[in-house]
Amino acid sequence: MDKDPGQVLDNARKAFKEERYVESLENYKWFYDNAIEIDRSYYGVRLSYCLGEWAELGARYPDALSELTNLKERTLSNFQQSQRRQFFHEYSSICRVLKCEEETFHQFLQVRETNKDFSHEIFTFVYEYCASKKKWDLCREYLGNGFEKYKRSLETFDHMMEFATAKKGELGESIYKDGVAAFTREVLWILDMLAYIDAPDEYSSAILKIETDLKERGYDQLYSEIYEKSPNKRNFDKPEQPL
Repeated sequence: MDKDPGQVLDNARKAFKEERYVESLENYKWFYDNAIEIDRSYYGVRLSYCLGEWAELGARYPDALSELTNLKERTLSNFQQSQRRQFFHEYSSICRVLKCEEETFHQFLQVRETNKDFSHEIFTFVYEYCASKKKWDLCREYLGNGFEKYKRSLETFDHMMEFATAKKGELGESIYKDGVAAFTREVLWILDMLAYIDAPDEYSSAILKIETDLKERGYDQLYSEIYEKSPNKRNFDKPEQPL
């Protein structure tokens, strides 16, 4: 009988809390290697909670850090050999928890030089890095007015809210908080980009769309928080734009 991925993840967490690090690592590795083969809905959990907690384990248990670093190198090799989008997604997720996102960005730039069409398929995995560094010209090149990115962010938000409700408990609460934080961050980045390129009509349309979507879902307070943090509520200085 197949193992329950959720139970394996719980076992990893419990072992970590009890300082049974070898067992914790074994469970995180099993979850990463097998969870989505059993239940595809764990795709996001695998690349977020599993990897993030694995990295936390690595801070206390060097063997776990070595295993995660080796996984990063294997995943990069798999991507370079296959040029598959999934491997780049996995590589970028590992780099994120290891706090070496610049490596992902450099890999993206290499693809951009050799296969511009494919670089559009993987830009989403360096978008957060680019936005956090305020590389708005590059974001504009790949995102246009940001509407498609916003739609994907909203779809992800809806999925995470649904998943959080289904899971309940500590995991459900964590997914809910992370979903709200991620959606807020990405929406503000899109608004920052529109403010930077001085597109007032697109900016106004975006604000109205965000307000409508969130209030329809009952998230009036979240909309108010986003609006208060948006560029039209604070000074916005145009940064330099090095690649």
